[in-house]
Amino acid sequence: MAKAEILPLPPNGPGSASWWTSQLDWATEVRRELLPQWRQHTNAYRDKVIPRLPEGIRVNVEFEKTEQKKHQLFYRVPALKLRAHPRTLRETHQAGPGVEPRDLRKAVSIFREVLTQIVGPQGANTKAAMDEVLFDVLCPAALGFAKVGYERYIEGTVPVQTGFQPDPHFVQPGSILGLREAPMVPTYGSVPNVVAERYYCSRISPAKALIPPDFTGSDYQRECDYLGHDFFIRRADAVAKDWKVPPDASGAGGDDEDRIVELTQKGDRTDQLRAREVFYYASRLDSNVQHPDRIRRIVFLHGVTEPVVHEDFKDQRFDERGRFIGGLRTLPIHVLALRYVSDTPYPPSDCAITRRQSDELAEFRTQMIIHRKQARSLRWRDMNLVLDERVTALMDKGEYYGWIPTDGPGERFVGEIARAQYPRENYAANDYIMNDVNRAWSLGANQAAIRESAGTTATEIASIASATETRLGAEREKVVGGFWIGLVEALAQLVQLYADREDYVEIVGEDGTKAIEAWDRETVQGEFLFGVVPNSAAQPDAAADRALALNRYNLLINDPFCNREQMFRDTVEELEGDPDRMTKAPNPTPPEKPRLSVSIKGDDLNPAAPQYANVVSLLTALGVPAMQPHQAGAEDVVPAEPTGPPNAVDRERLQMGSEPGAPDGRSGGLVGVGR
Repeated sequence: MAKAEILPLPPNGPGSASWWTSQLDWATEVRRELLPQWRQHTNAYRDKVIPRLPEGIRVNVEFEKTEQKKHQLFYRVPALKLRAHPRTLRETHQAGPGVEPRDLRKAVSIFREVLTQIVGPQGANTKAAMDEVLFDVLCPAALGFAKVGYERYIEGTVPVQTGFQPDPHFVQPGSILGLREAPMVPTYGSVPNVVAERYYCSRISPAKALIPPDFTGSDYQRECDYLGHDFFIRRADAVAKDWKVPPDASGAGGDDEDRIVELTQKGDRTDQLRAREVFYYASRLDSNVQHPDRIRRIVFLHGVTEPVVHEDFKDQRFDERGRFIGGLRTLPIHVLALRYVSDTPYPPSDCAITRRQSDELAEFRTQMIIHRKQARSLRWRDMNLVLDERVTALMDKGEYYGWIPTDGPGERFVGEIARAQYPRENYAANDYIMNDVNRAWSLGANQAAIRESAGTTATEIASIASATETRLGAEREKVVGGFWIGLVEALAQLVQLYADREDYVEIVGEDGTKAIEAWDRETVQGEFLFGVVPNSAAQPDAAADRALALNRYNLLINDPFCNREQMFRDTVEELEGDPDRMTKAPNPTPPEKPRLSVSIKGDDLNPAAPQYANVVSLLTALGVPAMQPHQAGAEDVVPAEPTGPPNAVDRERLQMGSEPGAPDGRSGGLVGVGR
């Protein structure tokens, strides 16, 4: 494989080899001046600080606060929210005639599931990187560094079909067979055999990071001209990467001077090379480059003036007109800082802010221990009253539960000299120091799960918690909504660039059923907007989550847009049930019976009316008994009492029977029916 071409550097001025050497040496000197302070904060966390006095006591505030706040800011990997950018929506709707519109909803679902896997423990494992970076931010250095990238591992080559060509071995057999042209046969070429690949998100130690010393902003990734780091690499690995490694390159000893925690045992790095990798925006150092987002990568080895690597960043793509079309838009090294101090790239960490209070608290605790040792109580004995040598021996021996015979009350024989009391204001000073520490860290008793002091009302506790959550919420937004989302966006851009092999993910379709979908980089192309589900990165609250699930179910289950089965399964899972065992298909809805509305008038019950027979049949079908008309000459039979509930027929009969002119004034009988 041919070695990569090294882009030329200007002979002098910004961007030249000498300029890079002076800039990186300057950045290293500034960093190493801060390294002793970083080591002190880390040693305090590790409980390695030795008190000045033999009786010295040190309270490990650094460990308590760092561990508490680290998980307050990032407890677990958040749930991703993803939607298409308006530009992608416009491009989809403006597809040409005859082109089937792209299903963006499915593409978003697939991409979200792909990224969920990549940022998880089976992929780049961003949770581990976040824990490491947050420790760097809170304890030693106030800055955390992580590098995002993609690597392929190649072993040899494999043949692949590249196209077709006329058969070079074709022989014209003559005009009998009617063959005038050679048949087409496939052509093959060799491509690298990719045996493995990985997306990574790796922490960079602040003691090895390279920042422009004159940088004065807060957006390191976009405003810094360059970001880099020092590292060691084996000579064989450097050669395998096609680096132009000179024979005299060396590792220059160990890396103790660039470690926050020093090695207790010295090792041998004779087979390793000390290197510096830097990513920079080319347009800020090369006037021939116009695009502001074009990135270049340069690598120097210790003791070698010229770079061994200088190339355009491989994780970017530009078209023939120089327009950006894919890959990373920003430097691959991401920087996390919770606060900003004017005109310096290195703000103080939380441990640095409270270091004086921590030392002062250790001094007060030490004084308390010394006082307790020196203020031990002394007792007196009246030698004139205690004359028995056996009693005197027992008192001198002072065994617990020993019986000492006395002649009268014992307080006449022995007593205690007044002990020196530790002043109350000293204990109050201890409380004041801890209050100062809590305010500096924005972690009070509520966040540390410690009971509040007596006399604090519920209203005061709620006010304190609200004020504390304001700062913690803002810092959590920097960690999750800024830094972590930035890592996810970079990983997403790498997926769109390198995922050229077909893979499969499981998604939930529009009908609520799960399906296995194939995807590659073409499936997830486009611009997307990233976010997180609110509170998904915070510590889970089982009771609150169950209440939220029940409220969501009650509010949405009857909405016509609701996927009822998926809503039910999610609610059962939130209630710690098994959705597969508790979910069944609903029983089919029986057909709805017809609803009849009948309006009957008095004329309808007249036997002479043409509809009379139909009305009587309808009433009979509805369960309403009706009197049939008498046949000619039949005797009227009047039942002694009604045989059924009052109904329309009975009321009509009564009405007709009470009309004037009814024969003999008798009720009953129908009009037109003979007696």
